[in-house]
Amino acid sequence: RSPQRGQRSSQGPRWRSTTRVTSRGTVEQSVGAVAWTTLARAMRTQAVVTHLRCNQRCSYCTARRAEDDLAWIQAAAVRRRVDDALRGGAEELVLTGGEPTQRGDLPSLVAYARAQGARAVTLETNGTLLDAARATALRDAGLSRAVVNLAGWGDALDAVTSDPGGSERTLAGVEALLAAGLRVELRA
Repeated sequence: RSPQRGQRSSQGPRWRSTTRVTSRGTVEQSVGAVAWTTLARAMRTQAVVTHLRCNQRCSYCTARRAEDDLAWIQAAAVRRRVDDALRGGAEELVLTGGEPTQRGDLPSLVAYARAQGARAVTLETNGTLLDAARATALRDAGLSRAVVNLAGWGDALDAVTSDPGGSERTLAGVEALLAAGLRVELRA
């Protein structure tokens, strides 16, 4: 016998949920035998991955890679991803990775995104590689804010990131961003 409305089967749900975006720009969703179609809306905020390498080895991270595909991380390839996101309707771009601050050309990528029409550009970072000069260069390029991953405090953060001393460098990076006049969001 099937469970009544509001009840659960002791064996768990017996339905499958699927979602897919069609080439016509619609979103098709289904749960069991019930299906519906909605008009896809442009994402207002979209992540643009700059590369996948990182200077930390966070225990929770699934994005980090030891090496990058060199063709995929070239500045022209990242600019194409910026263009694609903006063409798709994004207003805010989040530069993420790996660790984007490992890129020497990060300020030029921020400036490019703003010049192409991004209303806002956010940097998602661990903050450990930021100093006053880099924070100022990013601000001058048009960076709107930084989201700094702070998954612990002190030794606990160093343990999560496998980066002894990383917590002190993260706090120094946050201070550099704030001193440059940038908005900073700390995220656990």
